[in-house]
Amino acid sequence: MAEARSLLDRASDLTTVMLDAVSLRAGRVLLGSLVSAAPIVMPAAVRSFVTKNPQIDVEIRTGSQDELLSWLRTGAIHAAVTYDIELGRDVRFSKILDAVPHLLLPAPHRLAGEEEAALEDVVDDHYILLDLPLSREYFTSLFLAAGVPYRPARRHSDLSLVRSLVGNDFGYSLVNLLPATDIAQDGSRVAYVRLRTSVPPLALGLVERVEGSHPRAVDAFLNHARSALALPRQST
Repeated sequence: MAEARSLLDRASDLTTVMLDAVSLRAGRVLLGSLVSAAPIVMPAAVRSFVTKNPQIDVEIRTGSQDELLSWLRTGAIHAAVTYDIELGRDVRFSKILDAVPHLLLPAPHRLAGEEEAALEDVVDDHYILLDLPLSREYFTSLFLAAGVPYRPARRHSDLSLVRSLVGNDFGYSLVNLLPATDIAQDGSRVAYVRLRTSVPPLALGLVERVEGSHPRAVDAFLNHARSALALPRQST
């Protein structure tokens, strides 16, 4: 009798493993991301995951912080890539990397070859604000900490446009996620110089709901993302 029970238990365990494997191989992951972060950190992480798990579909939905948290709470997405800012107690944040602030400069700029520089060094240059929620408030705090006047000459919510404007010498900007290339979309060249500041960098990571559980496919992707999400190049 004991031997029969043992065989039944082993068969049950094997069935569970097989069902889990099927679930893992036929799932869907609904992932949100901040607009500014998605094109820089998401594609490579998703590609490396689906290469190993080709039957799992990973959908990426971009939005603002408020939109991401709303989608998360209503179940429209399983998790989101965002900053550790203005998060409620009903969500859990797992830090992936520090988003270190950098000056975005035209390639011929006098500071382009420096290892780091301060806002005081560009006080007479035109400032082009990347006008996105969270980024806007964080960049403003950098000016306040430095005691430098905050006077944006231009405001744009499109990061690609900001890069092209900087590349065409309309001014400088501030960014904290570095892409792989120094070439803007119109072919102009830019440079990144680490900002010298007393303000800590933003933390970028994964946000999930505290309550509830994920399908196995989602857990598999989140475990993968914790090591795979990275900037295409390290902060200088």
